[in-house]
Amino acid sequence: MKIFNISLRKGMMLIASMLLILTGLTLGGCHDMPKYGSLEGLWEITSLTDSDGQEVPFKYRRYFAFQGNVVQLRYDDGLYFDCTGNFEYSDNVITMDFPYVSEMRDPTVINNWGIFTDPIILQVVERTDKHLVLRNDADGWIWVCRKF
Repeated sequence: MKIFNISLRKGMMLIASMLLILTGLTLGGCHDMPKYGSLEGLWEITSLTDSDGQEVPFKYRRYFAFQGNVVQLRYDDGLYFDCTGNFEYSDNVITMDFPYVSEMRDPTVINNWGIFTDPIILQVVERTDKHLVLRNDADGWIWVCRKF
Protein backbone atom coordinates (compact mmCIF):
# COMPACT_ATOMS: atom_id res chain seq x y z
CA MET A 1 0.00 0.00 0.00
CA LYS A 2 1.45 3.33 -1.08
CA ILE A 3 0.59 6.42 0.97
CA PHE A 4 2.85 8.89 -0.77
CA ASN A 5 3.71 8.68 -4.41
CA ILE A 6 7.22 10.20 -4.27
CA SER A 7 10.60 8.80 -5.20
CA LEU A 8 13.34 8.16 -2.66
CA ARG A 9 15.40 11.01 -4.05
CA LYS A 10 12.52 13.51 -3.76
CA GLY A 11 11.82 12.25 -0.23
CA MET A 12 15.44 12.83 0.80
CA MET A 13 15.37 16.32 -0.73
CA LEU A 14 12.17 17.08 1.19
CA ILE A 15 13.71 15.90 4.48
CA ALA A 16 16.92 17.87 3.83
CA SER A 17 14.90 21.00 3.04
CA MET A 18 12.86 20.64 6.23
CA LEU A 19 16.03 20.19 8.32
CA LEU A 20 17.57 23.28 6.70
CA ILE A 21 14.46 25.34 7.46
CA LEU A 22 14.34 24.10 11.08
CA THR A 23 18.04 24.87 11.56
CA GLY A 24 17.56 28.38 10.18
CA LEU A 25 14.58 29.03 12.44
CA THR A 26 16.42 27.73 15.49
CA LEU A 27 19.56 29.79 14.89
CA GLY A 28 17.53 32.88 14.10
CA GLY A 29 15.95 32.73 17.55
CA CYS A 30 19.24 32.74 19.43
CA HIS A 31 20.50 35.79 21.26
CA ASP A 32 23.73 36.66 23.01
CA MET A 33 24.34 35.15 26.40
CA PRO A 34 24.92 37.61 29.24
CA LYS A 35 28.45 38.98 29.01
CA TYR A 36 28.85 39.13 32.79
CA GLY A 37 26.67 36.19 33.83
CA SER A 38 24.51 36.65 36.92
CA LEU A 39 25.79 40.21 37.42
CA GLU A 40 23.52 41.28 34.59
CA GLY A 41 19.98 42.18 35.51
CA LEU A 42 18.10 44.49 37.86
CA TRP A 43 19.60 44.97 41.34
CA GLU A 44 17.63 46.75 44.06
CA ILE A 45 19.78 48.75 46.46
CA THR A 46 18.55 47.59 49.87
CA SER A 47 20.98 49.76 51.83
CA LEU A 48 23.47 52.49 51.11
CA THR A 49 26.04 53.39 53.76
CA ASP A 50 28.08 56.59 53.57
CA SER A 51 31.73 57.06 54.54
CA ASP A 52 30.76 57.76 58.19
CA GLY A 53 28.95 54.41 58.47
CA GLN A 54 25.53 56.06 58.42
CA GLU A 55 22.75 54.51 56.35
CA VAL A 56 21.43 56.89 53.68
CA PRO A 57 17.61 56.94 53.49
CA PHE A 58 15.83 56.84 50.10
CA LYS A 59 12.60 58.55 49.18
CA TYR A 60 12.14 56.00 46.36
CA ARG A 61 13.58 52.54 45.81
CA ARG A 62 16.82 52.64 43.80
CA TYR A 63 18.19 50.11 41.32
CA PHE A 64 21.21 49.35 39.17
CA ALA A 65 20.30 47.67 35.86
CA PHE A 66 23.30 46.01 34.18
CA GLN A 67 23.13 44.60 30.66
CA GLY A 68 26.06 44.06 28.32
CA ASN A 69 28.19 47.16 28.84
CA VAL A 70 25.25 49.41 29.73
CA VAL A 71 24.12 50.47 33.21
CA GLN A 72 20.91 52.31 34.03
CA LEU A 73 20.22 54.04 37.30
CA ARG A 74 16.55 53.25 37.95
CA TYR A 75 14.12 54.15 40.69
CA ASP A 76 10.66 53.47 42.18
CA ASP A 77 9.58 50.09 40.79
CA GLY A 78 12.57 49.60 38.49
CA LEU A 79 10.77 50.96 35.42
CA TYR A 80 11.79 54.62 35.57
CA PHE A 81 15.38 55.66 34.99
CA ASP A 82 17.34 58.81 35.54
CA CYS A 83 20.55 58.03 33.77
CA THR A 84 22.20 55.59 31.38
CA GLY A 85 25.92 54.99 31.32
CA ASN A 86 28.66 52.53 30.49
CA PHE A 87 30.08 49.83 32.71
CA GLU A 88 32.87 47.29 32.64
CA TYR A 89 33.43 44.37 35.00
CA SER A 90 36.79 42.71 35.48
CA ASP A 91 38.58 41.09 38.44
CA ASN A 92 35.77 41.97 40.90
CA VAL A 93 35.86 45.64 39.91
CA ILE A 94 32.97 47.53 38.31
CA THR A 95 33.79 50.76 36.52
CA MET A 96 30.83 52.99 35.58
CA ASP A 97 30.80 56.27 33.71
CA PHE A 98 27.94 58.51 32.63
CA PRO A 99 29.11 60.53 29.60
CA TYR A 100 25.69 61.96 28.73
CA VAL A 101 24.32 62.81 32.17
CA SER A 102 24.93 66.55 31.84
CA GLU A 103 23.23 66.64 28.42
CA MET A 104 20.12 64.77 29.61
CA ARG A 105 19.71 65.86 33.22
CA ASP A 106 21.26 67.72 36.11
CA PRO A 107 24.65 66.01 36.69
CA THR A 108 23.93 65.71 40.42
CA VAL A 109 21.14 63.20 39.69
CA ILE A 110 23.67 60.37 40.02
CA ASN A 111 24.25 61.48 43.63
CA ASN A 112 20.90 59.85 44.50
CA TRP A 113 22.65 56.49 44.00
CA GLY A 114 25.67 57.44 46.11
CA ILE A 115 27.73 58.22 43.02
CA PHE A 116 29.75 61.42 43.43
CA THR A 117 32.53 60.91 40.88
CA ASP A 118 32.27 60.19 37.18
CA PRO A 119 33.66 57.67 36.40
CA ILE A 120 33.30 55.63 39.58
CA ILE A 121 35.18 52.46 40.45
CA LEU A 122 33.43 49.97 42.75
CA GLN A 123 34.96 46.91 44.37
CA VAL A 124 32.72 43.83 44.39
CA VAL A 125 32.95 42.70 48.02
CA GLU A 126 30.40 39.89 47.74
CA ARG A 127 28.47 38.47 44.80
CA THR A 128 26.03 35.61 44.47
CA ASP A 129 23.12 35.09 42.07
CA LYS A 130 20.83 36.98 44.48
CA HIS A 131 23.12 39.22 46.58
CA LEU A 132 25.64 41.93 45.66
CA VAL A 133 27.79 44.13 47.91
CA LEU A 134 29.80 46.97 46.37
CA ARG A 135 32.30 49.33 47.98
CA ASN A 136 33.88 52.53 46.71
CA ASP A 137 37.41 52.39 48.12
CA ALA A 138 37.92 56.09 47.33
CA ASP A 139 35.24 57.34 49.75
CA GLY A 140 34.14 54.25 51.70
CA TRP A 141 30.50 54.13 50.57
CA ILE A 142 28.89 50.66 50.55
CA TRP A 143 25.94 49.42 48.47
CA VAL A 144 24.07 46.27 49.47
CA CYS A 145 21.84 44.99 46.67
CA ARG A 146 19.47 42.12 46.01
CA LYS A 147 18.54 40.71 42.62
CA PHE A 148 15.10 42.00 41.71
